[in-house]
Amino acid sequence: MSVNAAKLVTENGYQLFVRSMGKLHHVTYLAFNEEGHDKLFKTRDLICVAHLPNSANVQVLTAQYGGDRKIQLKNRSTQDKPFSDFYMRTYDGKYFQIAGVFNSVKATNEMLSVRDDTGPIDSTTIKGITEQYHFVASMVESKVTT
Repeated sequence: MSVNAAKLVTENGYQLFVRSMGKLHHVTYLAFNEEGHDKLFKTRDLICVAHLPNSANVQVLTAQYGGDRKIQLKNRSTQDKPFSDFYMRTYDGKYFQIAGVFNSVKATNEMLSVRDDTGPIDSTTIKGITEQYHFVASMVESKVTT
């Protein structure tokens, strides 16, 4: 990997959110190591609020004092079909809960073959990294309550 951190850019232009510390945070950057995290904290006031599912070394960064406590999203997780605390928001404002994030098409397809309640929703298009990330989400929208 030739970059320490990068702006989160996806093929479809959807937005990634994560539920953390009782708030819904809009993820704007990814840090691939501590150097990337430290630079974004010092220059943009971004903090790590979580790590990408299945990629513990990739930190997701959001505005230091950001997050929304008002928006509540239905958690679709069950014991048999778990989901992460991440959500993808589509252009029409709908949120879909993320079941997994993978850095290979093979791993993505393996997940899809065992989870009939999920489908691919978006993939990153970040310049300078060798592996892109593929997001698999619920086929059913997570209802928003405020």
